[in-house]
Amino acid sequence: MLFEPPPRAILLDVGFTLTFCDGRQIAAHAASAGVTLDPAAIEAAEGALRAELRETPGVVHRTHDDGGNRFLGRLFRRTIELAGYAGPADALERAVAVVLREHLGRNVWCRVGWGVPDALARLRAAGLRLAVVSNSEGTVEAMLEDVGLRPLLETVVDSAVANPTRASSRSPSTAWASPRSTR
Repeated sequence: MLFEPPPRAILLDVGFTLTFCDGRQIAAHAASAGVTLDPAAIEAAEGALRAELRETPGVVHRTHDDGGNRFLGRLFRRTIELAGYAGPADALERAVAVVLREHLGRNVWCRVGWGVPDALARLRAAGLRLAVVSNSEGTVEAMLEDVGLRPLLETVVDSAVANPTRASSRSPSTAWASPRSTR
């Protein structure tokens, strides 16, 4: 057996694990700010973006001290650049502002990864308890509901909802005890 004792539960992150950026939504939001992007290029930029975001051992990677605004602004700016945008900086900043605003209202990390629903269903069928612990901006549970993954999860903890005064302070070990995390 791989684990002894076998696990009873699995804690999962959402972004870049269960769901990924939706190029169509980001392109539509950018277009409303006057920036034209190819949705496929946005999604194709993910590999390079993930390589740039890779954490360095011993260096704390703070993403949500301000609710995620600075980090997400940098992330969306870099995504748009990696997708091939080479226009004026002011147009880029307008597009980033619109994408960020729309993301904070309705999460744009809503493209379900290939095989994710089947994998979650198989894990549940094997008797494992599944939970999401995310440092999202308060939108992750609604997004999981919208994309059909929420019914496969026993618990969802979004740090902005679980502890809105310090979104990054929630630890995965508290997921099962969160009063807002049960159905």
